[in-house]
Amino acid sequence: MPNGAAADLSPAPSGTIGDAIAAARERVRAGRTALSSHDPGTTDLRRWAIAACTAELRHAELDTLELVARHTLGAFIDSRADSTWHAEFRLPHEHAAALVLNWASHLKTQEGLIVGPWSRWHLNDRAGRRALLAARRRIKRGFLAAVAAWRKARAAVDVREAA
Repeated sequence: MPNGAAADLSPAPSGTIGDAIAAARERVRAGRTALSSHDPGTTDLRRWAIAACTAELRHAELDTLELVARHTLGAFIDSRADSTWHAEFRLPHEHAAALVLNWASHLKTQEGLIVGPWSRWHLNDRAGRRALLAARRRIKRGFLAAVAAWRKARAAVDVREAA
């Protein structure tokens, strides 16, 4: 084995294994790249936002997997035990994308209570129906605010990439 290779395998004398893992995790975070900008191919904001944010998170996961492999951290990450292990490596706009998908899920559930196979609409009196609609409006405002925050975070990434 060449001397350089042996030096790469020997532990750093001044740190612990935990320090080495933390340093490798920082290298993964520093190596992350953003997905290229999204072009809205539809006028349906919800469908576009869900598709774009899903693409953001899928890219984040694959990019992180590649960096984890490059920095040989696979032994310290068990993707079978924790399906969100890659969340700690997300960039700020990817965290915002995850929030958009969370709000979209809540909105879909709430709309299912109004119309759909699990609808409770017909079981409610007037006050109950008002409550369902008010909850839908509140969740929809949260979804739209999350989309706006994600677009703002995404715009900051696009500006950095253009510079």
